[in-house]
Order: sequence, then structure tokens, then C-alpha cells
Amino acid sequence: VSRIDADGIPDVMRGEEVQILGDAPAAGRRLYVLPGTHSKWALAEDGRIAWFATSMTGEAFAVLAEHSILGRLMDGRAYDQPAFRRGLAVGASAGGGLLRRLFSARTLGLFGELEPKAAGSYLSGLLIGAEVADARSTVAAATGAAPDEVTIVGGAELSARYAEAIEAAGLRSRIAPADTTVKALWRLAQHAELV
Repeated sequence: VSRIDADGIPDVMRGEEVQILGDAPAAGRRLYVLPGTHSKWALAEDGRIAWFATSMTGEAFAVLAEHSILGRLMDGRAYDQPAFRRGLAVGASAGGGLLRRLFSARTLGLFGELEPKAAGSYLSGLLIGAEVADARSTVAAATGAAPDEVTIVGGAELSARYAEAIEAAGLRSRIAPADTTVKALWRLAQHAELV
């Protein structure tokens, strides 16, 4: 599935739409996020994908954690909820200043306000908070309506972090059922008259 955004930039989904279609309502709208290396935000409308956008949040985290000064400050990857929540707040308030705000993962450590063991959670929160804020405004601009709920399709650990981020942004979160992909494949098989 591909689309061209309002700025003329192409975007692509390569299989994620199947996961969404297993949960998409036959009538009405539902906003989804599929967190991961390249997180997908998608609006399903009347059983089809009406809009989507990709955020490279997971890959950005990996690159920053493995190949930047920020990663050298991290001591482990254990989840630290207060640090994650602080990162969410800073990321959500970053607006167009995410690159500037990223440096806070270093300066907070230098000033003793962020322990090395919590730096990864802070950075994760910072990136996810910025992603959720951007998705919220992008969806509103693309559809003319601000979202009030986001359905999360993904693994348990990352879905829990996204639920926390979505709720911190003032939205409701919903975790899609675990059998969403199976349902989608069944629907596709029925549509193709294979079963």
C-alpha cells in the first residue's frame, strides 16, 4: 500500500495493513499505531485503510543508542518509568525542536538529573512522546478531526509503552486482540474465495 502525503512525499506499508484489517471496523473510523522500527500510524475507515504515515522512531532509537554520544551514557536497557515519563513530557513539548531536545539526554546526565541506567528509558520516552504528538496533529490535519482513541497493534512490552504515551497525551488507548493478524488473513481468504 502506498500514498503521497500533503507535501508530495511518498509513504509505503509493506504488510502492516493486514494486521490492521483484522481489527478494522466494517463501518466507522479507527486510528491505529503499529509500534516498531518504523512505526505505522493508520486510519481505517469503513473496513479499508484511508490514511497512514510512518515514523522511524524505533530505528532512530537504535541508531542513537548504538552510534551516538547518547548511547555511551546509557548503562543497560531496563525500563525506568519515571525517566520514560519525563522523556514523554519533553518529547511531546518539543514541537519542531526534537533535535535540540535530544541533547537533553546528555545534559540531564551531566547535571546529575538522569542516571545512566535510566537514560535509555528517557530517550525512548522522548522519541515516542514526539511521535505521538506529531501523529496527533498530523491526523487532525489530514482528516479534519482530532483523534480521541488509538488502537495499538504490536508486542506486549512496546504496546504498553505506547499506551502510556498515548494516555499521557490525553487520548484513550486500546490494545488490539492478539489474533488480529489471523482474523485478517481469514478475511482475505474469504474475500479471495479460497475458503
